[in-house]
Amino acid sequence: MNTSLLKYLLFILLLISLESYGQLSDETASASNRFVPELSFISGRIIEHNSKFGPDIDGLSYMADFSVGIKSIGKKVWKHDYNHPDLMLGVLIGSYSNREIFGDSFSLYGGVDQQKQKGKWIRHFRYRGGIGYLNKPFDIITNTQNNVIGSKLNLMAKIDYGYEYLIQPKFGIAAMLSIMHHSNGKSASPNLGINLLAAQISFRYYNQAYNKSKYDLKENYELSKKHRFNILLNFARHELNEVNGPKYPVYGIDLYGSSRINIKSKYKYGIEYSYYTSAFRFLNHNLSSLENHHWLSSRFNIFAGYEILFGRMGLCAELGYYLNKPFLVNERITTKLGIIYYLKPTHLYDKNEWYITGKLKSHYFVADYLSLGIGHSF
Repeated sequence: MNTSLLKYLLFILLLISLESYGQLSDETASASNRFVPELSFISGRIIEHNSKFGPDIDGLSYMADFSVGIKSIGKKVWKHDYNHPDLMLGVLIGSYSNREIFGDSFSLYGGVDQQKQKGKWIRHFRYRGGIGYLNKPFDIITNTQNNVIGSKLNLMAKIDYGYEYLIQPKFGIAAMLSIMHHSNGKSASPNLGINLLAAQISFRYYNQAYNKSKYDLKENYELSKKHRFNILLNFARHELNEVNGPKYPVYGIDLYGSSRINIKSKYKYGIEYSYYTSAFRFLNHNLSSLENHHWLSSRFNIFAGYEILFGRMGLCAELGYYLNKPFLVNERITTKLGIIYYLKPTHLYDKNEWYITGKLKSHYFVADYLSLGIGHSF
């Protein structure tokens, strides 16, 4: 089992557990009245998103999803401004098309469901993430055609958008479009990742024993929009483009500014320095005649980003550009997606604040590494 990926996934599950505990320990309503079970059926097609994608896709993939939404009530300001979203916990199982190549999947996840109701119609916008187990990854003997997934344990991400109609006060049916992704963040090769574009139909049951409007209060706060300076230290493990190859540390530091846009979000901009020991060892063993090995193993990346905030939790997206030409990398554009956990509520504290991060760095659609980090805002 890939221990680096397992540690990263355990970190993500810890953050989800902390938020789940915060939801259920809120001061209003009994927990039994706040659970919303849902059953979904999903059908979609694998998208060949890269020229290196080997298998020809034949047919559709089918999956079933069982989840429980936890209604967020209480006077916390982020719940009020997000119209009291649901925190979701669930299980997703199914089979990919070309089953003899891609096999079956089993995923555990947590997520957020933002809702807006008008009469009997409810709009849903969801984002989820968790652990995915795929039973047929690349194997040099038994499954050489699967050049997109290199390990059984993977990250899972899913975004849904659609509408629900309340047939009865306690029962609704929803139709949504979904995008789902499985990959291991290049903790093992190959790792192009599986992207599924799908449609789903969902059945939801509501226990309406409480009146949400009764708890739709808002705590007092003063939001600061001052610019802050941040330092973030990152650590990752990186594998060169070889199957079952060794994994080398990547050390990084981000220096960036940030500012709140509103209670829900902030923007950031700065520079990242990262040092790849894998590149250094490759140069030493294969191109010893070249000079400046340490410089060639370094990468300087300017970036801008946007972060969505839910209390102490943040979901971030960053777009960057390499200032230098990285060794063994053709692309200059980078992306990062990640989760951030702040030790204090972000709307009350935004300076002298500590936080921890988990991020996936990619070059276009191909993962580079998974990182864990610790940061401080001044």
